[in-house]
Amino acid sequence: MAAYPMMNVSYLEEIGILSEPKLLSPPAPAASKAAQVSAAPAKADGAKAQPEKAAKPEKAAKQENAAKPEKAAKPEKAVKPEKAEPKAAAGPPPAEKTPAELAKMSKEERKAYHEARRAADKQVVAAAPAKQLTKAERRAMQEAQRKVKEDSKMAGKENEELLAELKLQGLSEDQAREVMNAMLEGGAVEEEDDEDEDDGDLASSVRIFMKEQPEKVGKDAMRDFNMKVRFQGHVDTTPPDHIACLLKLIFEEACTGCDLTAAKLQPQQVAKKAEPLLTRWAPLLEPLYGKIDDVLSGADAVCKGVQEAVPEDKAPETARATAMVGFLMAVREIDMIEDEDLLTGCKRIEFRSKVLDKFIEFLEDAVDSDEDD
Repeated sequence: MAAYPMMNVSYLEEIGILSEPKLLSPPAPAASKAAQVSAAPAKADGAKAQPEKAAKPEKAAKQENAAKPEKAAKPEKAVKPEKAEPKAAAGPPPAEKTPAELAKMSKEERKAYHEARRAADKQVVAAAPAKQLTKAERRAMQEAQRKVKEDSKMAGKENEELLAELKLQGLSEDQAREVMNAMLEGGAVEEEDDEDEDDGDLASSVRIFMKEQPEKVGKDAMRDFNMKVRFQGHVDTTPPDHIACLLKLIFEEACTGCDLTAAKLQPQQVAKKAEPLLTRWAPLLEPLYGKIDDVLSGADAVCKGVQEAVPEDKAPETARATAMVGFLMAVREIDMIEDEDLLTGCKRIEFRSKVLDKFIEFLEDAVDSDEDD
């Protein structure tokens, strides 16, 4: 039996049995037919078809290479340098715009302008290094703090002493605090206007106070005196000043009832005119004199008020000396000054008359008699 060659598709095509090899494959869709038609010349020349088929990987590579940059472009859209712009803006803030320039800017521009200025300010504050104090500076700061504490404690102690002083002068707790606050603030209690007599000096204020008091001076006269006289512009005056001023005004009033030009004026006559006035003002004079701690200051204040009560131009020298001794005699009738202290004050008077020397002898005898008793 003769051997037949192996039949395959190529052999059948050679002998002409398969003239249309396309019929062996299933019909392709319309789109693929167009591809087959375009690929037909390539099939005719098998050597040329292989490079064309190899071109597909090249196209795919090109497409892949083209796609890779697109995918890599996404991180570029994040724009890392833009996020780092606040750090790059560490320079000076934008120049300050005038209201007219801001009005010309859009809303977005104004917002960006203000944000840039705020960011620059925050960076300046954050970049400012904390100042390191030296040991000397820390020591000076601690010393200043300690001094402030000590001053506040001292001020509190001084205020307590002032409050106690005011209360001892006859003021109540509330009145003393009111006066103390006025003194600390540098002010004074409001004083009533008196256009006729008040010229601002101590004597004018005391004279107004005396006119406002009732006929019978009460125990609260000391408190009223402090409120209306001492703290109405005369805060710095002292009890010796007050005693001298009060006695001067009292004895001036007594002089109006005496004829200082009489040839035979006697000290007893002047004393009788002054005694009722001193008795009336004793509720003020006695506690006020008790505020004087120094014996010499108190005695000098009494003698000063007596001497100034009779001016030189209103009476002869003899009458003035007589009136002065009469006033000193009247002072002994109230419980204000001891004879021994009054004697000390009289001896300290520079210009002593004969009538004053006799009164000094009288006081010496009285003091000796008291010592013997």
